[in-house]
Amino acid sequence: MKYINGIQVDITDKCILNCIMCDQPKNVHNVFMDWEVWKRLVDDMDETSNNFFSFTLSVRGESMLHPMFSKFLEYLFNKKRKNNRIFRNFYIHTNANLMDEEKRCTIIQCAKLLKEPDFFKITCSLDAISQKIYESIRIGGNFQVAVRNVQELIKLKSQHRAERLAVDLQFIVMQENFREVEGFAEYWGSVFKKNNLSYIINSRHDGLISENTISFVIKHPVTSRSLELHNKACELLGLKQIDKKDLTGEF
Repeated sequence: MKYINGIQVDITDKCILNCIMCDQPKNVHNVFMDWEVWKRLVDDMDETSNNFFSFTLSVRGESMLHPMFSKFLEYLFNKKRKNNRIFRNFYIHTNANLMDEEKRCTIIQCAKLLKEPDFFKITCSLDAISQKIYESIRIGGNFQVAVRNVQELIKLKSQHRAERLAVDLQFIVMQENFREVEGFAEYWGSVFKKNNLSYIINSRHDGLISENTISFVIKHPVTSRSLELHNKACELLGLKQIDKKDLTGEF
């Protein structure tokens, strides 16, 4: 089967957080995609011969804010299961504050509909291992809730053997959280191990990796200072440092 480049879809431009490193525009309209629009989008993609290599949900807003989040995912994945079309890999980025039990179960169920080599990657942005640092970076977020939601997702993945689900835990390296780099890797590594899941530690977010990952990402926009700080984090973790010439397409 031939694939064309990926598609990115926002079902809302609204977010509940005001993160200090966020470069998304603040003049959002706080709108939510209508069900009929979503249904028509999915149906149109299913009826054409174009198959996207990737389908990315949530580029600007927090998609889990949408009151029909679970219904949207179920419709898309059931369409794919029927004809094995529309997309190969599915990506979603979330702050995990709203990833409650219903949404976690929907994610697991949808991931289990995929067959190798297709996969579902969920990136959970956490950026800290302590409540004080987390809530100073992810303003408006609830550290305890986010951590618990991610822990429960990992637990569900293991229990239901959702092998096509890749959990990516993201840490954007900044001056504010640099001292927590090693602790973040150690803690979340222990959570994966506790649930008998393998994982890798990576020096960047890599959408082509279908494994569970703990990703340490350069703060955007890239500056000499942010690159230097990121490379120090890589040194602490025993990871290959990133050169400026390797940053094309990173963001």
